[in-house]
Amino acid sequence: VLVSGQKLDLFKKIVISFIEVSLISGDSVVFTYEVGNRDYRISRSLNNAKIPQDGMINQNVFSVSLDENGKIKVNDVDIQEYVDEKGFQKTIKF
Repeated sequence: VLVSGQKLDLFKKIVISFIEVSLISGDSVVFTYEVGNRDYRISRSLNNAKIPQDGMINQNVFSVSLDENGKIKVNDVDIQEYVDEKGFQKTIKF
C-alpha cells in the first residue's frame, strides 16, 4: 500500500485530534492494532484519510499508550528507554 504525503498528513491530524480528546476525557490513552482487535480511532483515521487497510490487518500489530505526563509506551516498552538503547523504527510489513 503506497500512501501519498497528503493522505499521511491527514491521517496524522485525525489521530492527533483523537489523542487530544482522549486525554481531555481521561488520564491516559491506548491505541491497539491487532488481528481482530483494531482500535476504532485508528480505523476511522485510516478511513477518513482514504488509506486502504487491506494487507495491513495481519501484518502490523502494535499497541501505543500515552498519559498526560507525556510518557509513551510502544508494546509496553517505554519509548525513551527503547530510543536510548536501540533506536526506534516501525516497519510496516505487506
